[in-house]
Amino acid sequence: MDKNLKIILIILCGLAITFTILYSWIPKENNSPAFNTELGYEVIEELQVSCQVDTDCELPFDYAIRSSCPFSAVCLEHSCVVICPFPFTGIPRES
Repeated sequence: MDKNLKIILIILCGLAITFTILYSWIPKENNSPAFNTELGYEVIEELQVSCQVDTDCELPFDYAIRSSCPFSAVCLEHSCVVICPFPFTGIPRES
């Protein structure tokens, strides 16, 4: 195989890998909830912020620092709310 052809193939492979890595970092928008609704949840607070997707909602710092529940801010019916998964026991689940 020609030396120049090897160099070109190495460069093309490097570009393909770089593109794949960079593409994976692009945030993907979807309308699926960030939590499992089948397990249930408790709405803790309505944040009075309108939304379309979960990424439109920010978890307030006061909830983020608490360890009593893995609080999340999610979009429910076009309004941001703070939720706690239900039932939350604080005991890690086994995989």
